[in-house]
Order: sequence, then structure tokens, then C-alpha cells
Amino acid sequence: MISRETGLPITEDEHIIQSMLDIALTAKGTRVMRRNYGTILVPKIDAPMNDEYRMMLMSSLMTAFAEFEPRVEVRRINVNIETAGKPSFMIEAVKKRSNEVLNFNRSFTGGNDAI
Repeated sequence: MISRETGLPITEDEHIIQSMLDIALTAKGTRVMRRNYGTILVPKIDAPMNDEYRMMLMSSLMTAFAEFEPRVEVRRINVNIETAGKPSFMIEAVKKRSNEVLNFNRSFTGGNDAI
């Protein structure tokens, strides 16, 4: 397993997180051979940050992770809207092989490196 940023070896946990971030930050419909890959997080980033949108984000993330990251079972996703109107999310997942819990938090900042 290799980091896509540094080209150096990374742990399984880091690779899973890297994969989940790729899924979260890829806009649905942008992959030519995998039109369903990704979430609505990117195309709707200028949407009003209210509870309805927060629920849509959590649902989109949960569905995408279930479909495209088979190594984990996501147990909890929490999306928070920060004061600047930018979403951040906390994910708790369980690795299917070892039953180890994997937690991570990310904040969406925009731009190409997004999270």
C-alpha cells in the first residue's frame, strides 16, 4: 500500500482512510467508467448548510462507503457545519477482518486538496 501523495508505504489504516477520503471527495458522475463512484459532497458544497443538507451528506457518505470500501463497515458518520459554513465529518468504522475500530475526522476546506 502506497500513499498517493508521497509514494511511500503506508499502513492498512492509512490506506483505508486514503480510500475513504477519495470516495468522499469525488463528485458523483465524474469517473468515466464508474459513474456511481463518489458522493454529493463536492458538487453541493455551495448549498445552504442546514439540517436537511447535513442529513443528505451523511446519507451520501454512508451509501458510498458501503458500496466502494469493502474493508470496513461504517458504524457512525457525523457531519458538523462549522461557523464559516464549511462541513466537517467524523467517521467511525470497524475493519471487517480484525474488528478493530477506525476513527477519523476531516474538515472540508475547498480547493483541490479539499480535506
